[in-house]
Amino acid sequence: MAIYAYGDPDPENRFGKRKFIYDSLVNDKISRFLWSWYHDCDLNRLAKLSQYEMTADEQISWKKGHRLLEFRPGDWVIHKNVPEWGQCTAARLSSEYFYQNPLPAGHGDGRQCFHVDRVIDFARGDGRLHPIIYSRLKVMGAVYRIYFEKEFYETLIALGYELDDIDKKKIAGLEIDAAKVKDGNHFQRELNAVFDDLTAVIQRHHPGKDLEGFLAKVFRRIPDVVEVKENGSGWKTDFGADLIVKTKKDTIVVQVKSFVGEVWDTTCVTQLKTAIENFDATQGIIITTGQRTPLLDEATKKLADTMSKRNVKIRLIAGGEVAKFVLKYGLDLLIK
Repeated sequence: MAIYAYGDPDPENRFGKRKFIYDSLVNDKISRFLWSWYHDCDLNRLAKLSQYEMTADEQISWKKGHRLLEFRPGDWVIHKNVPEWGQCTAARLSSEYFYQNPLPAGHGDGRQCFHVDRVIDFARGDGRLHPIIYSRLKVMGAVYRIYFEKEFYETLIALGYELDDIDKKKIAGLEIDAAKVKDGNHFQRELNAVFDDLTAVIQRHHPGKDLEGFLAKVFRRIPDVVEVKENGSGWKTDFGADLIVKTKKDTIVVQVKSFVGEVWDTTCVTQLKTAIENFDATQGIIITTGQRTPLLDEATKKLADTMSKRNVKIRLIAGGEVAKFVLKYGLDLLIK
C-alpha cells in the first residue's frame, strides 16, 4: 500500500479543472492526472522511448507523471484543492494506470487515469488530520508519495471513514486501534502512549511492594500532605490500605497494585472499601500500573456511588495515569 498526492490541477481556477476532476471521481469513479493535455501522451508508450526520442511535450508529460506507472490497486491518491481550494479528495485505486483518449467533451486534459472504488473529501485544515499528513499536504509538486501509511489511515478513521475488508487487510500490520483514533486528537493519543510506556518503566523498576515505597515518596512531595504511612506488608496486616496519607483536612487510604496488562480482578476495590471503613477515611484511591478494564471501572464507580452518601471520594489511577501522577508530583524522582 502506498499513499500519493497530486498537486493543484488549476492553481488560478480559470479552466474548471477542479470540478472536472471531482466529478470524475464521484460520478465516474475515475481519478485523473493532468499534464496529459496532448493526444498521445500515454505513459506506457512514453516508457518505451529514450529522452532523446521524446518531443518537448512528451518529456514534460513523462517527467511529471512517470511515477503513475508505480501505482497499484489499493493505493490511495489525494487530489489537493479538489473540488475547490482548501479542500482535498482522497480516492482508493481499484486498477492500475490506464490511458483515456478521447476525453469527455469539453475537456482537454486528464487522460492519465485510474479507476477508484472509495472516495472521501475533507478540508485540508480540518483539525482531525494527523499533523504529519497535514504537513505533507503542503508539499509542492505534480505528484509525490506520502510515506506515512499509518498516520494516513488514522486520519481517515478520524474523519469518519469506515474501513472495509480491503482496508483492514492493508493495515493489518500497522497497529491501529480504530476506537482510539476516532476523536482525531492524534497528539494526545500519541502522548498517552508515551505515558503508558513510562508507567511500564516505573513498574519494571519498582515491582511488588517496591511500588508502594516509590509512591509514598511521591505523596510526600504533594504540598498539602503532612504524613504518609507505609502500612504493613499484606492483606491480613494492612486492613486494605497499602498507604495512609494525611493532609490537613483528609485521611486518604491508597490501594497500590503493581501489575502488567489489563486489570480484570476487582479485589482491590473490595480492599479499598475495607480500608475506608477501618481508617475512617475521607478519600480512597486505587493506583495500578495495569490498564483499565470495563469491569474495574464499573466496580470503582459502584463503590464511588456508595461512598458518596458518606461524602467519601473515590479515585482510580491506572496505566498511563500513573506516569502523569508521578510527573506532576514527583518529577525529581525521575529526573536527577
